[in-house]
Parts: sequence; C-alpha cells; structure tokens
Amino acid sequence: MNAPGSLSPSRSLTVRVALLLLVPIVLLLTLHGWIRLEMRRADLHAGAVRSLDNLGHVVALSLNAFLDGRSLDQLGELTDGLSGAEQLRGVLVYDHHARLVHRSRSVASLAPLVEPLAREALGAPRPLARVIATRDDGDQLTYAMALRHGPGGPLRGVVVLVRDLRSL
Repeated sequence: MNAPGSLSPSRSLTVRVALLLLVPIVLLLTLHGWIRLEMRRADLHAGAVRSLDNLGHVVALSLNAFLDGRSLDQLGELTDGLSGAEQLRGVLVYDHHARLVHRSRSVASLAPLVEPLAREALGAPRPLARVIATRDDGDQLTYAMALRHGPGGPLRGVVVLVRDLRSL
C-alpha cells in the first residue's frame, strides 16, 4: 500500500507525461505572445513616425509660409498653439546656427536633449526622426525638419516636433 500523499507509479507517470507536454506548450505560447507584442509595438512605432512625418511636413510648410517676410523671432506663441495639435507634445524652433529661438512650454526640459538632433538636421537632406529616452518623461519621438526660404532656398532654421511614446 502506498504511503499517504504519495502517487501510485501509474499516476506518477501520468504527471510526468503531462508536464513534459504542458511545459513546452506553455513556453511556446508565451514566446508567441511576446513576439506578437513586439511586432505590434514595432507597428505602432512605425505608425507614430509616419504620423509625425505627415504632421512635420504640414507644420514646416505652415511655418515657412508664416515666416515669409518675418524672422524666426516673430513666432511668439505659435509654438504653444502647435503643441495643442493631436498627438503632438510640443515644438522647438532653432535658427540656422542651431540656437533655440522658440519652444513650447510643454517641452522646455527637452531642449538640451534635442539640440544635437537640430544640429544634425541642419545639414541633412531629409527630415530626421529619433527616440529620446528621458528619466522623467519616458521615451519621446522627435522629428527634425529644416526650414528654408522656398524649395532649395537658403536655410532659415530647424523645427523639431516632439511626440510622447508612453501611450504606445
């Protein structure tokens, strides 16, 4: 007779076979879920970049039209107004020497982190997108685009759009 709490040999074999089957199945399902989650995260990130790219072109065209006959110093509260746009945390505007001219109040703390991207965007042939990791605000998607006096004209400066990625 078996001692209390012990399994009979046939039950012990059943438990072993069940574990041998269940453990790999659980591991495969966990791995599958993790891979799908990472793929979804990558899709959401790519969508955020596309969305910011579209918004960046509209903002750059609008700022270029607004700046015709004006200087960057006349942007004033426009940067705060732009930060109210859907999915946009804030806007930073740099002159042609990559000096900060205006910024939305909502992204004041990010200005030192964004400056290297603004410098890089001055010489870039197309807009640049980067993720900036911050301790307090999490990951921020930044999109820098040169402002020019007309297509192919002289450089006015750089506009940098910031989107919060915590929602992703």
